Amino acid sequence: MYCISILWRIYIKYVLMCCLAVVVVSSVLFAEDLGEGLRLFDAGKYAEAKVYFTDHLQSHPDCPEALYYLGRLESDGAASQSYFRTLWSKHPRHGLADDALYAICQYHYAKGYYITAMKMYRDLVSSYPESGYVDDAAYWIGGCYLAIDQPDSALQIFQSFASEYADSDWRGPALLGVGDALFAQGKYQEAIQAYHRLAVSPVDSNFSSAALYRLGQCHERLGEESSAQEQYDRLIEKYPHSLEARLISGRQEEKAVSAVTRREMYTIQVGAFARKENAIRLHDRLARLGYEVSLAAKQGEGGKTLHVVRVGTYDSREAADKVARRIEREEGVQPQVFMKDGN
Repeated sequence: MYCISILWRIYIKYVLMCCLAVVVVSSVLFAEDLGEGLRLFDAGKYAEAKVYFTDHLQSHPDCPEALYYLGRLESDGAASQSYFRTLWSKHPRHGLADDALYAICQYHYAKGYYITAMKMYRDLVSSYPESGYVDDAAYWIGGCYLAIDQPDSALQIFQSFASEYADSDWRGPALLGVGDALFAQGKYQEAIQAYHRLAVSPVDSNFSSAALYRLGQCHERLGEESSAQEQYDRLIEKYPHSLEARLISGRQEEKAVSAVTRREMYTIQVGAFARKENAIRLHDRLARLGYEVSLAAKQGEGGKTLHVVRVGTYDSREAADKVARRIEREEGVQPQVFMKDGN
């Protein structure tokens, strides 16, 4: 009996050692598989990397690394989200879980699902307080409030952000958000102060061109055309290659063309509202996106006054249609193109 006991212990030890060897070999093969996929990914061979991670996932179901990279490699947004969601739900404590959740948040924001995106950004902040995405998420919560026309809440988020995340790369955009929230509230003088602080800040100089552009917009809303032009001139002089400078140059060229030509011109009507405040909100949102926006009143059916929001002046129907399609994608509305002197 004693010999049988010894033999049994030897057998068990042998089996355990064999199992350990299998685990070690499997781990090595697992690492080698991932390593090859990562090498393909880093080399920009995305189609091959996708095949590799797909094959790996079949032999290692729910592998978090494979799910993550397939999420990044998938061109279809819904399919990409499926990978990220599986990773996040099945491996919530994995090192890539916060990356997956942030990708989910960004997808919802880009699709315009701002309420859902805001909730998930808050989940990221509370569930992963040590994540490198915490400040990103905190900023985008303010962006969500601004997108759903709650500038008062956005203002609170952006103001607290500057002190809580003073060293964040998102500090400049958050300071810009302070001005945007004030602008959306119609507090143009306060917005001017916020934009001016950012425009002259040596720490956040990357956002000076955007601040100068918005300063000009504030002065325009106050009817201060000469002050607005001063800001635009400073913008073009200091940041001639910036997006904002190109926007201003484009507007000035359009005005110059309008002054010397009598050709047919077109404009885009984005919305018509009985309530002026609704028209102003749409006007300001489009202006923040860089469009040349105008607000006018016209008589509707039954003699009722409608407040009309229009974008741009275009010298061809094709150019106006192109911009109208972009606005339709961004705003989820159905713009109408009219001749400049019509309707």
